[in-house]
Amino acid sequence: MSANHRQMARRHIGSNGGGRHHRRNNVGVKDLMKPSIFLSAGMLAAISLIGCQPRGVEPPVESTAQKVDLRCTAHGGFDERVCATYATAVISNPSKYFGLTIAVRGFLADVNGEDLLFLNKDAALIKDISSAILCDDPKHLLQGEVGGYVTLYGKFSKAPDSNYLFVPAGKMVVEKARDSYAHREVGP
Repeated sequence: MSANHRQMARRHIGSNGGGRHHRRNNVGVKDLMKPSIFLSAGMLAAISLIGCQPRGVEPPVESTAQKVDLRCTAHGGFDERVCATYATAVISNPSKYFGLTIAVRGFLADVNGEDLLFLNKDAALIKDISSAILCDDPKHLLQGEVGGYVTLYGKFSKAPDSNYLFVPAGKMVVEKARDSYAHREVGP
């Protein structure tokens, strides 16, 4: 065999997979289009399902208490239902409780002449105003209760503007108060 024939034989062997007669895996246009056809069909189905959703239909209006999943029950001495909740829930999302009569437990402390309900004694000691509820006590029920844990009942609203760097989570007009440990009504 001449050198020219050997070189041609090498080229032939290299082109067909080492002398074995394997069919080459030629990827054609049809093979490339299969995934894109499925992708296009999937996107079209998703868009048509989204387009079938009703528009402009709103669910029936629920009260604020139903939206926040509160336990609101009739309570003696109140014209409306009282929603029992936790101070952490009120402080973390106060706007959900605006306008509701709530019952909430916490540590009552005096800060600069104002009664504030804190999550606990530690929060009161560091005067964490932004994690407190301002207490408006028109009936003077809280006299003698500062420095202890109490359960307060009253209407919750937005905190007024103040001179504090941090504003309390909200304001509560206290209508009833209980000592949390002695389970007795407090006030004059």
